[in-house]
Amino acid sequence: INEKSLKKVSNKEIGLVYESHFHVALTRAKESIYLVSAPGKDEVFYQNPSIFFEEIKDICLDHFAFNEGVFEELDFTESIPCEVCASKKINQRMRIKTVRKNKKNLESKSFPGIFMGCSGFSKNTKSPTFCNHSKRPAICINCFSKDKASFSELEIITLEEDAEKKLFVVCKKCGFKKDYFYYQKKENS
Repeated sequence: INEKSLKKVSNKEIGLVYESHFHVALTRAKESIYLVSAPGKDEVFYQNPSIFFEEIKDICLDHFAFNEGVFEELDFTESIPCEVCASKKINQRMRIKTVRKNKKNLESKSFPGIFMGCSGFSKNTKSPTFCNHSKRPAICINCFSKDKASFSELEIITLEEDAEKKLFVVCKKCGFKKDYFYYQKKENS
């Protein structure tokens, strides 16, 4: 939502009437407004955006030409609900994870590798939220967030970048590409 779209709405070209703190926030914005949705404890909050978000999106897309850049949906989703945790009413997520490059994984030929692993995995196996659920194949979260019925598997490719070979996680369907090591938790965390 940008200044141009706010002026259009404020001039009542669309016929909207704002009478809330949200209106105050909208009318005092200098350049742009960002709506952010974060996961909650209830599954309705982490499987789909809120109704409010969808209404704002529909207003922008219905009343402003797509090329005006009024509404841009950024996809920060990097996870899907963990079905094991969801069955226990625990809100934890399956995230993309990559196999570490170490002697054991090199010898077993499991490196490089990619999988989906629960965010509840930790060294503390006694934790009530501990979950070691993992699965293959790793799916493209970008494709999944747009169409839960059809998504693609992620692949690992090697590309030469800055005169050295680097590993990337890619989706050939949507063009998603991220550094292989981005998905590894830091050793000291």
